[in-house]
Amino acid sequence: MKRGVAVAALLLTAVAANAHDLITAESAQRYLQQARKWQALAASSPPQRAEAQYRIGAMLDEIREFLNRDLAAHGTVQGLPSAFLVAELQRQGVPLAWSQQRRRFGANTQYFERSLAFAPRGPHATDAGLRLLLGRFYDSFESDPLAADESWPRLAGQIALAE
Repeated sequence: MKRGVAVAALLLTAVAANAHDLITAESAQRYLQQARKWQALAASSPPQRAEAQYRIGAMLDEIREFLNRDLAAHGTVQGLPSAFLVAELQRQGVPLAWSQQRRRFGANTQYFERSLAFAPRGPHATDAGLRLLLGRFYDSFESDPLAADESWPRLAGQIALAE
C-alpha cells in the first residue's frame, strides 16, 4: 500500500513538473520549424519578406513571453526544451534579445521595423507598428515609465507611430 502511494505521488510530481513547463519539446520543435520556414521566405520578394519578418517577430514575442514568465517565477529559464529552443534559435540566426541589465528577454523590434520597411501598408502593418511601439516602450525603462531613457526624437517617432 505504501509503495502504491509513493508511486502515485511520484507520478503526480512528474506530471506537475511537466505541466509547469511553458515550452514543451513539441512546441520547441514547432517554433524551430516555423523559424526555418519564415527565414527561407525572408529571402524572397518584398511582400513575402514583410510577411516573414512580421511572423518571425511575432513568434519571438510569444516565446519571449513564456521565457520571461519562467524568469519571473524562478529566476532562470526552466526546462530542457526551453534551453534547447533558445540555443537553436541563436544557432539558426534568430536569437532572442537578452538584456543582461534587466535579466529578461527584450522585444525583438527589428523584425517589425523590417516588416514595415518592406510593406508600410501591408496586411500586418498595423499590428507590426503596434508591436514595435509596445516593444520599444516596455524595453525603455526598468520599473518606472517616467524614468525612460529615450531621446525626444525617438519619443516623437513613437508618438507618430502610435498616431
